[in-house]
Amino acid sequence: MSSKSLTPVAALVSVTVVGTIPLLVIKPHQHQSTTTTMDSKQNETAAEASGGDLLGPKAYARCLALHPHCYQLYTQGADFTSEAAFMSSDYLHMMWRRIQILTSILEKGYSFVFTDTDIMWLRDPFQQFFPNADFQIACDYFRGDSYDVNSNLPNGGFTYVISNQRTIKFYNFWHFSRKAYPNNHDQDVLNKIKSDPFISSIGLKMRFLDTKYFGGFCQPSKDFNLVCTMHANCCVGLDNKVNDLKILLQNWRNYMALPPPSSTSPNSNTTTPRTMPSWTVPQNCSTSFQRRGVGDGTCCDNKGTSIPTNL
Repeated sequence: MSSKSLTPVAALVSVTVVGTIPLLVIKPHQHQSTTTTMDSKQNETAAEASGGDLLGPKAYARCLALHPHCYQLYTQGADFTSEAAFMSSDYLHMMWRRIQILTSILEKGYSFVFTDTDIMWLRDPFQQFFPNADFQIACDYFRGDSYDVNSNLPNGGFTYVISNQRTIKFYNFWHFSRKAYPNNHDQDVLNKIKSDPFISSIGLKMRFLDTKYFGGFCQPSKDFNLVCTMHANCCVGLDNKVNDLKILLQNWRNYMALPPPSSTSPNSNTTTPRTMPSWTVPQNCSTSFQRRGVGDGTCCDNKGTSIPTNL
């Protein structure tokens, strides 16, 4: 794949649709998606899925207009058809419900890529995944060492997980840990348990993905030639995300429209470097926490926690 190749997914993954869980589910020892069916009975967790999206009714209709690999998700006692306010009871229910679903998929023997729908896919991410990790996760803030569980701040919106006994135990432990940290969502709890001795005891191989390849509004990728995905993180409010993702997409189109590097002369092996565009986002998202009255609005993670700028 060339450095400027777009994946077909990039046209589909654009904005957040609440109640949507986009998944690329992969059979063990395979590197391409396959199609199976979804078994969703009353209040049971999703049974099997591959190459599809788990959706609320409105998103389900939109998904079917684009491709056939769509599955409508029912959750008894919950309404995911509209935007769930950040940290509301519906929001927390939705976050922990997705951990249940992902656990179920791992237990069925399927590996997966999980991606929030406010993540723009720009290149094939598989080339940047670590070959020997069980659980790989993108970061709001990456500190330079993919093994560092103490400094890296993970973001649960993008993960690549291999189905095995280690990841199944880890996801069950993650879901169980919500009881120890009530009124916290899954990402908050992950930050609290990521260095827990239990994770070492089960031998889970955890790696954190570099924002150079998997960037976001918290810490944008600085290299258009390398970036694979960009996430509308460090942002609250559906309208803010949609607005800034549209701008991000235009930034990417500007990059894609650049002419190839030109030689200084017909007989020269040197080329004239191109002037790279820069991200003009976040815009609305940069003050979204402040306008919602969360944190001090200067430098926040996507949980509304103020972060010192020297971190």
